[in-house]
Amino acid sequence: MFKPQNFLVEAVSSKDLKKIRVALSTYLSKNPTDEGNEVTNVLKYVQQNFNGDLWEVQDERALEQDSSKWTKDYLGYLKSDLRNNFSKERFDHIIEVGKVVRKKKTTSHTDNQPERVLQKTTKSEIPSKVSVNRSRMSKKGKLVIGGILIVTVVTAAVATANYLMKQDEPTKIYKEK
Repeated sequence: MFKPQNFLVEAVSSKDLKKIRVALSTYLSKNPTDEGNEVTNVLKYVQQNFNGDLWEVQDERALEQDSSKWTKDYLGYLKSDLRNNFSKERFDHIIEVGKVVRKKKTTSHTDNQPERVLQKTTKSEIPSKVSVNRSRMSKKGKLVIGGILIVTVVTAAVATANYLMKQDEPTKIYKEK
């Protein structure tokens, strides 16, 4: 069952056409093959909850129909063009092109083994080691912190030395005139 992500719900709730288009484009960029009908379900959700005119009229930029010329670069151009001309034709064409240029990779199989499809890994499936790696500080970061620490220690030492030197000065007694 489709459950829209928060950014989509917020965009549709706000009735802000630009935010809705950005949300749709985000889903389309993440899943240009419409795997699991995710993009189709997103579009249905938007159409059920937004009464505005979502689509623009297709502009003069032609959509390549020869699938032998479809590449990942062409798919990228289409996604970029969608920002300037949010037409239903271009949106649907992106999915069509995506299905060709981003085919699922499958492992080899025999008649005795079912075909296995490689699936995307979700964030929850990524080992916790990844977050540990993020917390490690770069060499440059360590140098910066070390430098700050040295400056702080030197400043404290100088201040302490000045304070102690003032303590050793003889006290001057001022006489009243």
